[in-house]
Amino acid sequence: MIRIRSHTKKPKPRRASIPPAPPSLFPFLFIIHSREQNKKKQTTNMGGITSKSTTTTTNLPPLQTVSNCITEKMMGAWFVIAVKPTPFETKNSNAVERYTWIPEKDRKNNKGHHDFDIEFQFNTNEPITSNLKTMPQKGWIDDEHTDKQQQQQQEPRIQTKTGNWKISPLWPIKLSYLILEADTTNYQYCIVGYPSRAYCWILARTPQISDELYQDLCGRLTGKHQYDLTGLRLVPQKWTKEEREKRQLVQEIPDQMLETTSTSTTTD
Repeated sequence: MIRIRSHTKKPKPRRASIPPAPPSLFPFLFIIHSREQNKKKQTTNMGGITSKSTTTTTNLPPLQTVSNCITEKMMGAWFVIAVKPTPFETKNSNAVERYTWIPEKDRKNNKGHHDFDIEFQFNTNEPITSNLKTMPQKGWIDDEHTDKQQQQQQEPRIQTKTGNWKISPLWPIKLSYLILEADTTNYQYCIVGYPSRAYCWILARTPQISDELYQDLCGRLTGKHQYDLTGLRLVPQKWTKEEREKRQLVQEIPDQMLETTSTSTTTD
């Protein structure tokens, strides 16, 4: 008897599919991530905390962060008052970042788990009427640039005092998120910077701040932190009662900061 061998190939097991990164997002994030890594050349020691220079193309010193900023006090909603923008922020409005701490029980058995969630939400163009975008991100306390003596204390991690965070818009990219200035008394405003000084964000707990405070914060950026603010834009913050409720910001936006007209938003 002649046996005929079957040439039918057994199907290979399929690997779990990984959702592709948004095509417009990944190249930009990859470029700035690569630049940050390539610029971390020179290492200095300042007060027991290792700080890496990220300014190989200029003679500017590394940015200095706020050392006594309590992480827990930074949680919650922040309105973007002004920005030296990334490509996603050149026309946006009603931009709000919300930080939410991850409970200890959800992190202790998962090494490397992020410390807090970030929800970055904004209108892509005109306030309220243009499409509403949401960009979820992950955040970490940057232990490498946080006081080692403080880390050895037994206080909860959320009580860490540091101005050094890392954020990840998508895996495996992690970007520096530097708190350069903060109201460490009432936590009503802060400035976030980026190592190359290409970007910065002026944030506040309300959608409006006084001109005096705004000018003061800009002065700190140009003076203390040696920023060139060319391209800095004020982010339109216009809110109606309906929009405030829709985006769950009733506690954050006082009535006197609301517009009188009513418009609707298209969610993308």
